[in-house]
Amino acid sequence: MIDADPVLMTERTRMRPPTAADFDNVYALWSDPKVSAFITRDPQDAEVCWSRLLRLMGHWAALGYGPWIVEDRDTAAFIGEAGFRDYRRNTTPSFLGTPEIGYVIRSDLHGQGFAGEVVTAAIAWADAAFKDPRTVCIIAEGHAASVRVAERAGYTEFARTLYNGDPVVCLERYRQAGP
Repeated sequence: MIDADPVLMTERTRMRPPTAADFDNVYALWSDPKVSAFITRDPQDAEVCWSRLLRLMGHWAALGYGPWIVEDRDTAAFIGEAGFRDYRRNTTPSFLGTPEIGYVIRSDLHGQGFAGEVVTAAIAWADAAFKDPRTVCIIAEGHAASVRVAERAGYTEFARTLYNGDPVVCLERYRQAGP
């Protein structure tokens, strides 16, 4: 059974499900051109960010999993988002029904290891929570830093395709068998 409201702690972060009160931070994150460059191409406006936040919250309500809001463990300062989604992407090859990990960190914190730290925590949670041993992610071609995070977490490339007209790398990870 999936814990419907899990809070994860890492060495430096607290990961919790999103709430409507997270809007200002989500808007600041996604309206940053450095953050949006490889994901949405363009900074996102308030309307799109509100819909994005509702979608994040809806994952938890509908599926029992979703992206967490990542905060500094000591100060509660917003760091970003990380977790699993089911966007039912229209891709070939299809990975419908397979949880897709995603992670986004504030641009002023890039390169400090936060993405790897929270991805590791999210995967540990997923390995215990999901029946299916496979999770996936898609990353814009050319986003080397994000690919490195995924590869360090055990994801390997299984395809290259187009998503919304842009080239992406599709990666997958299988839960390791227990001892």
